[in-house]
Amino acid sequence: MKAPESEKMVSRQRSEEYLAALAQYLKEGKENGLYRLYELSKVLMNDGTSPSDIFALHLESLERISPENAFSPQSAAAQTLRAFLEVISPYEVAFGHYIELKGLTFLQEVSIKLNAFSDMDSLCQFIVDKSAEMFDMEDGCLYLKDRTTGGMATFRTTKRKGLKEAARGCFPIAIPLKIEKEEIGEIRLAGGEARSDLDEVEKQMASILATHFTLALERLRLYEILREQSITDGLTGIFNIRHFHEMLSKEIKRARRYQRALALVIMDIDNLKKINDAYGHLAGDTVIKDVARLLKDTARKTDVVARYGGDEFVVIMPETGKKQAFESAVRILDKVRKHRFEVEGGCSGATLSAGVADYTGKDMTAPDLFKLADEALYQAKAAGRDRVCVYE
Repeated sequence: MKAPESEKMVSRQRSEEYLAALAQYLKEGKENGLYRLYELSKVLMNDGTSPSDIFALHLESLERISPENAFSPQSAAAQTLRAFLEVISPYEVAFGHYIELKGLTFLQEVSIKLNAFSDMDSLCQFIVDKSAEMFDMEDGCLYLKDRTTGGMATFRTTKRKGLKEAARGCFPIAIPLKIEKEEIGEIRLAGGEARSDLDEVEKQMASILATHFTLALERLRLYEILREQSITDGLTGIFNIRHFHEMLSKEIKRARRYQRALALVIMDIDNLKKINDAYGHLAGDTVIKDVARLLKDTARKTDVVARYGGDEFVVIMPETGKKQAFESAVRILDKVRKHRFEVEGGCSGATLSAGVADYTGKDMTAPDLFKLADEALYQAKAAGRDRVCVYE
Protein backbone atom coordinates (compact mmCIF):
# COMPACT_ATOMS: atom_id res chain seq x y z
CA MET A 1 0.00 0.00 0.00
CA LYS A 2 1.34 3.40 -1.01
CA ALA A 3 1.92 5.75 1.91
CA PRO A 4 -0.22 8.91 1.88
CA GLU A 5 1.47 11.91 0.31
CA SER A 6 1.43 13.82 3.62
CA GLU A 7 3.44 11.09 5.35
CA LYS A 8 6.52 12.37 3.54
CA MET A 9 6.36 15.28 5.96
CA VAL A 10 4.42 13.67 8.83
CA SER A 11 5.61 10.63 10.76
CA ARG A 12 3.42 7.56 10.84
CA GLN A 13 2.91 7.96 14.60
CA ARG A 14 1.71 11.55 14.23
CA SER A 15 -0.46 10.55 11.29
CA GLU A 16 -2.17 7.80 13.27
CA GLU A 17 -2.67 10.11 16.24
CA TYR A 18 -4.36 12.66 14.00
CA LEU A 19 -6.49 9.98 12.35
CA ALA A 20 -7.67 8.68 15.74
CA ALA A 21 -8.43 12.18 17.03
CA LEU A 22 -10.37 13.09 13.88
CA ALA A 23 -12.39 9.87 14.03
CA GLN A 24 -13.21 10.58 17.66
CA TYR A 25 -14.31 14.12 16.85
CA LEU A 26 -16.50 13.06 13.92
CA LYS A 27 -18.09 10.37 16.08
CA GLU A 28 -18.84 12.52 19.14
CA GLY A 29 -18.85 16.09 17.83
CA LYS A 30 -17.50 17.49 21.10
CA GLU A 31 -15.51 20.73 21.17
CA ASN A 32 -12.73 19.13 23.19
CA GLY A 33 -12.23 16.78 20.23
CA LEU A 34 -11.77 19.76 17.94
CA TYR A 35 -9.34 21.24 20.42
CA ARG A 36 -7.43 17.97 20.37
CA LEU A 37 -7.07 18.29 16.57
CA TYR A 38 -5.83 21.82 17.06
CA GLU A 39 -3.29 20.65 19.64
CA LEU A 40 -1.97 17.99 17.25
CA SER A 41 -1.79 20.53 14.42
CA LYS A 42 0.27 22.83 16.60
CA VAL A 43 2.62 19.96 17.49
CA LEU A 44 3.04 19.20 13.78
CA MET A 45 3.83 22.84 13.01
CA ASN A 46 6.40 22.86 15.80
CA ASP A 47 7.95 19.78 14.15
CA GLY A 48 8.33 21.79 10.93
CA THR A 49 5.23 20.60 9.08
CA SER A 50 3.66 23.27 6.88
CA PRO A 51 -0.04 24.19 7.11
CA SER A 52 -0.60 22.84 3.58
CA ASP A 53 0.83 19.45 4.59
CA ILE A 54 -1.36 19.41 7.72
CA PHE A 55 -4.33 20.24 5.49
CA ALA A 56 -3.43 17.37 3.18
CA LEU A 57 -3.15 15.04 6.20
CA HIS A 58 -6.62 16.15 7.28
CA LEU A 59 -8.17 15.32 3.90
CA GLU A 60 -6.36 11.98 3.65
CA SER A 61 -7.53 11.08 7.16
CA LEU A 62 -11.12 11.89 6.15
CA GLU A 63 -10.78 9.57 3.17
CA ARG A 64 -9.39 6.77 5.34
CA ILE A 65 -12.25 7.15 7.79
CA SER A 66 -14.94 7.17 5.07
CA PRO A 67 -13.40 6.25 1.70
CA GLU A 68 -16.77 5.81 -0.05
CA ASN A 69 -17.70 9.42 0.77
CA ALA A 70 -14.39 11.17 0.17
CA PHE A 71 -14.43 14.83 1.12
CA SER A 72 -13.47 17.46 -1.43
CA PRO A 73 -11.40 20.54 -0.60
CA GLN A 74 -14.55 22.61 -1.13
CA SER A 75 -16.47 20.75 1.58
CA ALA A 76 -17.51 22.50 4.77
CA ALA A 77 -15.10 20.44 6.84
CA ALA A 78 -12.20 21.28 4.58
CA GLN A 79 -13.02 24.97 4.49
CA THR A 80 -13.35 25.04 8.27
CA LEU A 81 -9.93 23.50 8.70
CA ARG A 82 -8.33 25.80 6.10
CA ALA A 83 -9.65 28.87 7.90
CA PHE A 84 -8.57 27.39 11.19
CA LEU A 85 -4.99 26.92 9.97
CA GLU A 86 -4.81 30.39 8.45
CA VAL A 87 -5.78 32.11 11.70
CA ILE A 88 -4.03 29.69 14.02
CA SER A 89 -2.76 32.30 16.50
CA PRO A 90 -6.07 34.14 17.06
CA TYR A 91 -7.82 30.78 17.24
CA GLU A 92 -5.39 29.63 19.89
CA VAL A 93 -6.21 32.64 22.04
CA ALA A 94 -9.97 32.49 21.51
CA PHE A 95 -10.42 28.74 21.88
CA GLY A 96 -7.89 28.48 24.67
CA HIS A 97 -9.81 31.11 26.62
CA TYR A 98 -13.06 29.33 25.88
CA ILE A 99 -11.73 26.02 27.21
CA GLU A 100 -10.26 27.75 30.25
CA LEU A 101 -13.53 29.59 30.96
CA LYS A 102 -15.53 26.39 30.56
CA GLY A 103 -13.20 24.57 32.95
CA LEU A 104 -13.36 27.35 35.53
CA THR A 105 -17.17 27.36 35.34
CA PHE A 106 -17.17 23.63 35.95
CA LEU A 107 -14.81 24.06 38.92
CA GLN A 108 -17.01 26.77 40.37
CA GLU A 109 -20.12 24.56 40.13
CA VAL A 110 -18.26 21.66 41.77
CA SER A 111 -16.90 23.79 44.62
CA ILE A 112 -20.41 25.06 45.44
CA LYS A 113 -21.88 21.55 45.52
CA LEU A 114 -19.06 20.24 47.71
CA ASN A 115 -20.32 22.26 50.67
CA ALA A 116 -23.64 20.40 50.67
CA PHE A 117 -22.30 16.94 51.57
CA SER A 118 -22.69 15.63 55.10
CA ASP A 119 -21.69 11.98 54.67
CA MET A 120 -18.41 10.53 53.41
CA ASP A 121 -19.82 7.92 51.03
CA SER A 122 -21.81 10.46 48.98
CA LEU A 123 -18.86 12.85 48.89
CA CYS A 124 -16.48 10.15 47.66
CA GLN A 125 -18.88 9.13 44.90
CA PHE A 126 -19.29 12.77 43.85
CA ILE A 127 -15.51 13.23 43.68
CA VAL A 128 -15.06 10.22 41.41
CA ASP A 129 -17.99 11.11 39.15
CA LYS A 130 -16.95 14.74 38.70
CA SER A 131 -13.31 13.83 38.07
CA ALA A 132 -14.38 11.43 35.32
CA GLU A 133 -16.74 14.05 33.88
CA MET A 134 -14.12 16.79 33.95
CA PHE A 135 -11.64 14.84 31.85
CA ASP A 136 -14.19 12.84 29.82
CA MET A 137 -13.10 9.50 31.27
CA GLU A 138 -15.22 6.37 31.52
CA ASP A 139 -14.14 4.92 34.86
CA GLY A 140 -12.61 6.16 38.06
CA CYS A 141 -11.76 5.21 41.60
CA LEU A 142 -10.71 6.94 44.79
CA TYR A 143 -8.20 5.78 47.38
CA LEU A 144 -8.22 7.44 50.79
CA LYS A 145 -5.46 7.14 53.34
CA ASP A 146 -6.31 5.20 56.48
CA ARG A 147 -5.09 7.49 59.26
CA THR A 148 -4.60 4.47 61.54
CA THR A 149 -2.58 2.13 59.29
CA GLY A 150 -1.17 4.67 56.86
CA GLY A 151 -2.26 2.61 53.85
CA MET A 152 -4.66 3.56 51.07
CA ALA A 153 -7.54 1.60 52.50
CA THR A 154 -10.77 3.13 51.22
CA PHE A 155 -11.92 2.54 47.67
CA ARG A 156 -14.77 3.93 45.59
CA THR A 157 -15.53 3.43 41.88
CA THR A 158 -17.95 4.88 39.32
CA LYS A 159 -18.68 1.42 37.92
CA ARG A 160 -19.83 3.16 34.75
CA LYS A 161 -18.82 0.23 32.62
CA GLY A 162 -19.40 -2.47 35.22
CA LEU A 163 -15.76 -3.27 35.86
CA LYS A 164 -15.27 -6.72 37.37
CA GLU A 165 -12.06 -5.69 39.10
CA ALA A 166 -10.77 -2.36 40.31
CA ALA A 167 -7.02 -2.84 40.59
CA ARG A 168 -4.95 0.32 40.61
CA GLY A 169 -3.17 -0.79 37.47
CA CYS A 170 -6.41 -0.49 35.51
CA PHE A 171 -6.47 3.27 36.06
CA PRO A 172 -3.33 4.90 34.56
CA ILE A 173 -4.17 8.58 35.23
CA ALA A 174 -3.49 9.57 38.84
CA ILE A 175 -4.51 12.80 40.61
CA PRO A 176 -2.96 13.04 44.10
CA LEU A 177 -4.89 14.61 46.98
CA LYS A 178 -2.59 16.39 49.43
CA ILE A 179 -2.82 18.50 52.57
CA GLU A 180 0.35 20.58 52.54
CA LYS A 181 2.93 17.85 51.76
CA GLU A 182 0.98 14.89 53.15
CA GLU A 183 -0.83 12.74 50.60
CA ILE A 184 -4.25 11.75 51.94
CA GLY A 185 -5.57 10.04 48.85
CA GLU A 186 -5.51 9.59 45.11
CA ILE A 187 -8.03 9.72 42.27
CA ARG A 188 -7.48 7.21 39.48
CA LEU A 189 -9.10 7.52 36.03
CA ALA A 190 -9.27 5.36 32.94
CA GLY A 191 -11.10 5.11 29.62
CA GLY A 192 -11.94 8.00 27.37
CA GLU A 193 -9.38 8.26 24.59
CA ALA A 194 -7.20 5.55 26.17
CA ARG A 195 -4.83 8.23 27.39
CA SER A 196 -2.09 7.50 29.89
CA ASP A 197 -1.70 11.09 31.10
CA LEU A 198 -3.30 14.54 31.13
CA ASP A 199 -2.09 17.46 29.02
CA GLU A 200 -0.72 20.61 30.61
CA VAL A 201 -4.03 22.49 30.72
CA GLU A 202 -5.79 19.46 32.18
CA LYS A 203 -3.06 19.08 34.81
CA GLN A 204 -3.67 22.65 35.95
CA MET A 205 -7.41 21.98 36.17
CA ALA A 206 -6.74 18.70 38.01
CA SER A 207 -4.59 20.53 40.55
CA ILE A 208 -7.36 23.05 41.28
CA LEU A 209 -9.97 20.28 41.41
CA ALA A 210 -7.81 18.22 43.77
CA THR A 211 -7.48 21.20 46.13
CA HIS A 212 -11.25 21.60 46.31
CA PHE A 213 -11.75 17.86 46.88
CA THR A 214 -9.05 17.70 49.56
CA LEU A 215 -10.54 20.58 51.51
CA ALA A 216 -14.01 19.01 51.32
CA LEU A 217 -12.72 15.62 52.49
CA GLU A 218 -10.83 17.16 55.38
CA ARG A 219 -13.79 19.33 56.39
CA LEU A 220 -16.10 16.31 56.46
CA ARG A 221 -13.55 14.19 58.32
CA LEU A 222 -13.24 16.82 61.05
CA TYR A 223 -17.01 17.16 61.16
CA GLU A 224 -17.38 13.40 61.68
CA ILE A 225 -14.76 13.48 64.45
CA LEU A 226 -16.60 16.29 66.22
CA ARG A 227 -19.93 14.53 65.78
CA GLU A 228 -18.46 11.30 67.13
CA GLN A 229 -17.12 13.15 70.13
CA SER A 230 -20.49 14.79 70.74
CA ILE A 231 -22.39 11.48 70.97
CA THR A 232 -19.83 9.27 72.73
CA ASP A 233 -18.75 8.99 76.33
CA GLY A 234 -15.21 10.18 76.91
CA LEU A 235 -14.22 7.41 79.32
CA THR A 236 -15.74 4.34 77.68
CA GLY A 237 -16.12 5.23 74.00
CA ILE A 238 -19.74 4.03 73.88
CA PHE A 239 -22.71 6.36 73.35
CA ASN A 240 -23.39 9.04 75.94
CA ILE A 241 -26.61 9.97 77.74
CA ARG A 242 -27.52 12.66 75.20
CA HIS A 243 -27.43 10.24 72.27
CA PHE A 244 -29.25 7.60 74.33
CA HIS A 245 -32.24 9.89 74.90
CA GLU A 246 -32.33 10.80 71.19
CA MET A 247 -32.28 7.15 70.12
CA LEU A 248 -34.83 6.05 72.71
CA SER A 249 -37.30 8.70 71.48
CA LYS A 250 -36.76 7.58 67.87
CA GLU A 251 -37.23 3.90 68.72
CA ILE A 252 -40.41 4.64 70.71
CA LYS A 253 -41.87 6.47 67.69
CA ARG A 254 -40.82 3.61 65.42
CA ALA A 255 -42.37 0.99 67.71
CA ARG A 256 -45.60 3.00 67.91
CA ARG A 257 -45.83 3.59 64.15
CA TYR A 258 -45.05 0.05 63.01
CA GLN A 259 -46.36 -1.77 66.07
CA ARG A 260 -42.97 -3.35 66.75
CA ALA A 261 -41.51 -4.75 69.95
CA LEU A 262 -39.00 -2.69 71.92
CA ALA A 263 -37.18 -3.35 75.19
CA LEU A 264 -34.95 -1.31 77.46
CA VAL A 265 -32.37 -2.67 79.92
CA ILE A 266 -30.79 -0.54 82.65
CA MET A 267 -27.69 -1.96 84.39
CA ASP A 268 -25.68 -0.84 87.37
CA ILE A 269 -22.28 -2.05 88.64
CA ASP A 270 -22.73 -3.52 92.11
CA ASN A 271 -20.65 -2.03 94.93
CA LEU A 272 -18.31 0.00 92.75
CA LYS A 273 -17.53 2.11 95.82
CA LYS A 274 -15.84 -0.90 97.45
CA ILE A 275 -13.57 -1.29 94.43
CA ASN A 276 -12.71 2.42 94.57
CA ASP A 277 -11.97 2.18 98.29
CA ALA A 278 -9.81 -0.93 97.88
CA TYR A 279 -7.87 -0.05 94.72
CA GLY A 280 -8.49 3.65 94.06
CA HIS A 281 -10.68 5.56 91.64
CA LEU A 282 -8.46 4.73 88.65
CA ALA A 283 -9.28 1.07 89.28
CA GLY A 284 -12.97 2.00 89.33
CA ASP A 285 -12.55 3.70 85.94
CA THR A 286 -10.88 0.55 84.61
CA VAL A 287 -13.85 -1.57 85.72
CA ILE A 288 -16.29 0.89 84.11
CA LYS A 289 -14.36 0.80 80.80
CA ASP A 290 -14.13 -3.01 80.83
CA VAL A 291 -17.84 -3.40 81.58
CA ALA A 292 -18.63 -1.04 78.68
CA ARG A 293 -16.47 -3.14 76.37
CA LEU A 294 -18.14 -6.38 77.52
CA LEU A 295 -21.56 -4.83 76.97
CA LYS A 296 -20.69 -3.69 73.47
CA ASP A 297 -19.15 -7.06 72.56
CA THR A 298 -22.19 -8.96 73.83
CA ALA A 299 -24.90 -6.70 72.39
CA ARG A 300 -26.29 -7.12 68.88
CA LYS A 301 -25.42 -4.67 66.10
CA THR A 302 -28.95 -3.29 66.23
CA ASP A 303 -28.76 -2.58 69.98
CA VAL A 304 -27.83 0.86 71.30
CA VAL A 305 -25.38 0.63 74.22
CA ALA A 306 -24.77 3.81 76.24
CA ARG A 307 -23.30 4.97 79.52
CA TYR A 308 -26.03 6.74 81.44
CA GLY A 309 -23.68 8.18 84.01
CA GLY A 310 -21.36 7.03 86.78
CA ASP A 311 -21.55 3.23 86.93
CA GLU A 312 -24.92 2.94 85.14
CA PHE A 313 -25.47 1.64 81.61
CA VAL A 314 -28.47 1.36 79.30
CA VAL A 315 -29.18 -0.89 76.32
CA ILE A 316 -31.98 -0.15 73.83
CA MET A 317 -33.10 -3.38 72.12
CA PRO A 318 -35.24 -2.78 69.00
CA GLU A 319 -37.45 -5.59 67.69
CA THR A 320 -37.06 -7.33 71.08
CA GLY A 321 -39.70 -8.59 73.48
CA LYS A 322 -39.48 -8.74 77.25
CA LYS A 323 -38.49 -12.43 77.40
CA GLN A 324 -35.70 -12.07 74.82
CA ALA A 325 -34.38 -8.93 76.55
CA PHE A 326 -34.31 -10.76 79.87
CA GLU A 327 -32.27 -13.60 78.34
CA SER A 328 -29.83 -11.12 76.79
CA ALA A 329 -29.40 -9.33 80.11
CA VAL A 330 -28.72 -12.66 81.88
CA ARG A 331 -25.96 -13.44 79.35
CA ILE A 332 -24.37 -10.04 79.91
CA LEU A 333 -24.43 -10.44 83.69
CA ASP A 334 -22.89 -13.89 83.41
CA LYS A 335 -20.11 -12.59 81.18
CA VAL A 336 -19.27 -9.77 83.61
CA ARG A 337 -19.44 -12.13 86.60
CA LYS A 338 -16.81 -14.43 85.05
CA HIS A 339 -14.51 -11.61 83.98
CA ARG A 340 -11.42 -10.72 86.07
CA PHE A 341 -10.70 -7.00 85.99
CA GLU A 342 -7.00 -6.24 86.03
CA VAL A 343 -6.48 -3.15 88.15
CA GLU A 344 -3.41 -1.62 89.73
CA GLY A 345 -2.69 -3.57 92.87
CA GLY A 346 -4.32 -6.84 91.77
CA CYS A 347 -7.40 -8.32 90.12
CA SER A 348 -10.98 -7.59 91.01
CA GLY A 349 -14.31 -9.15 90.27
CA ALA A 350 -17.54 -7.25 89.64
CA THR A 351 -21.22 -7.96 89.14
CA LEU A 352 -24.16 -6.14 87.60
CA SER A 353 -27.79 -5.68 88.52
CA ALA A 354 -30.26 -5.14 85.69
CA GLY A 355 -33.84 -4.04 85.15
CA VAL A 356 -35.86 -4.85 82.03
CA ALA A 357 -39.01 -3.22 80.68
CA ASP A 358 -40.71 -3.31 77.29
CA TYR A 359 -42.89 -1.00 75.21
CA THR A 360 -46.52 -1.87 75.90
CA GLY A 361 -48.71 0.55 73.97
CA LYS A 362 -49.19 3.72 71.96
CA ASP A 363 -49.63 5.91 75.04
CA MET A 364 -46.20 4.98 76.44
CA THR A 365 -43.48 7.64 76.12
CA ALA A 366 -39.70 7.36 76.33
CA PRO A 367 -39.65 8.65 79.96
CA ASP A 368 -42.38 6.10 80.81
CA LEU A 369 -40.33 3.19 79.50
CA PHE A 370 -37.19 4.43 81.25
CA LYS A 371 -39.06 4.76 84.56
CA LEU A 372 -40.35 1.16 84.36
CA ALA A 373 -36.88 -0.26 83.60
CA ASP A 374 -35.43 1.83 86.44
CA GLU A 375 -38.02 0.43 88.86
CA ALA A 376 -37.09 -3.09 87.75
CA LEU A 377 -33.40 -2.27 88.42
CA TYR A 378 -34.32 -1.07 91.91
CA GLN A 379 -36.10 -4.40 92.52
CA ALA A 380 -32.96 -6.30 91.43
CA LYS A 381 -30.77 -4.36 93.85
CA ALA A 382 -33.29 -4.73 96.67
CA ALA A 383 -33.43 -8.49 96.07
CA GLY A 384 -29.67 -8.89 96.65
CA ARG A 385 -27.99 -7.58 93.45
CA ASP A 386 -26.24 -9.63 90.72
CA ARG A 387 -29.56 -10.49 89.05
CA VAL A 388 -32.07 -9.38 86.41
CA CYS A 389 -35.58 -8.26 87.25
CA VAL A 390 -38.35 -7.64 84.72
CA TYR A 391 -41.00 -5.03 85.31
CA GLU A 392 -44.43 -6.67 85.50
